[in-house]
Amino acid sequence: MRGLPGPKVFGDFLDKCESGFDDQWGGFGSSPKFPRPVVLRALMQLSERFGKDQVEGEMAWAMSERTLKGMAAGGMHDHLAGGFHRYSVDRYWHVPHYEKMLYDQAQLAMAYLDGWQISGNVQFRETAEGIFRYLMDDLRDEGGAFHAAEDADSLPEAGADRKREGAFWTWEAAEISRQLSPRDAAIFSAAYDVEAEGNSRPESDPHGELVGQNTLFRAMRTPELAAAFDCSEEGIRERLSSAKKALLEARKQRPMPHRDDKIVTAWNGLAIGALARGGRVLDRTDLILAATKTAEFLQRNLWDGKTLYRSFRKQRGSVKAFPADYVFLISGLIELHAVSVDDRWSEWAVELQQILDTDFWDALQAGYVMRPSIAGATLMVIRE
Repeated sequence: MRGLPGPKVFGDFLDKCESGFDDQWGGFGSSPKFPRPVVLRALMQLSERFGKDQVEGEMAWAMSERTLKGMAAGGMHDHLAGGFHRYSVDRYWHVPHYEKMLYDQAQLAMAYLDGWQISGNVQFRETAEGIFRYLMDDLRDEGGAFHAAEDADSLPEAGADRKREGAFWTWEAAEISRQLSPRDAAIFSAAYDVEAEGNSRPESDPHGELVGQNTLFRAMRTPELAAAFDCSEEGIRERLSSAKKALLEARKQRPMPHRDDKIVTAWNGLAIGALARGGRVLDRTDLILAATKTAEFLQRNLWDGKTLYRSFRKQRGSVKAFPADYVFLISGLIELHAVSVDDRWSEWAVELQQILDTDFWDALQAGYVMRPSIAGATLMVIRE
């Protein structure tokens, strides 16, 4: 029986993270740069375990905090509707691959909730709230669960013959000026680095697809804007909030990117956990209700009393659930039970755990595995 991870494992993990950490912009590696919410949450847990007064705890928190701030300010973050795009094509978090995935939203919401609880940084709370707003407004299925993703590319205008990546999400400077008053356009453009020629570095747009287009990222902080435009900080916040609402409404008139309306069990399990925890941490019963409706949808449509299934699109798919579907759904149900004290969810979680252990546990691998087979013969053993 293997024991729990010890100090050496934690130390090796911290060393590995530090060796790839981008001190200037946050995140790990160079480009493309992925959000890595699981790593961030592990670092924050270590910062709490060691304490910020210890070198290890301070190091873990510094990497987490810098990355959370960088992503929240960057172009990977949708500053109008909330939520996050898939990854950044550059190290600066400025230009994303514009696809938006359900599993990223759920995991990043958890990371930002962690960050807010640890630090009290309002930016982290607002970022998590924006993710939940995006989930509820844009990805929610009428049945109560959540769709899988939104595409990166769409038609730049109705009747266009070719889709372009980022067409729905980016802005020409002239569009900003048409939608806002001259003063509000100037403040917004300074805040989000809107330029007449577009704001993508050549290295971030090697094929020139974003020439003249602006991806919104926060370039100036509120105190700097207040000083530059001779306005109070509260006045700046009000103007930016009003501008965002106006631009979001204008963006909704564009041709929409394709939405993958498949409902994936694992990803909805992640969403259940994030919504339930968000409801508890943010004191929002609407999020708890959304988590409950998602769990009810999965139990009604993707569970037959003995077998869990992988996905639903208009009807249940034939593919049975993978270990990840069980694990993420069980985790979400535990979060939901903790906040609702509804025994339906703890009982279902126990039932799913028993099936997971029986069907997928491999003692030699010390983990859960899949064994694809043909005619009863195992082809390979896959550990996720």
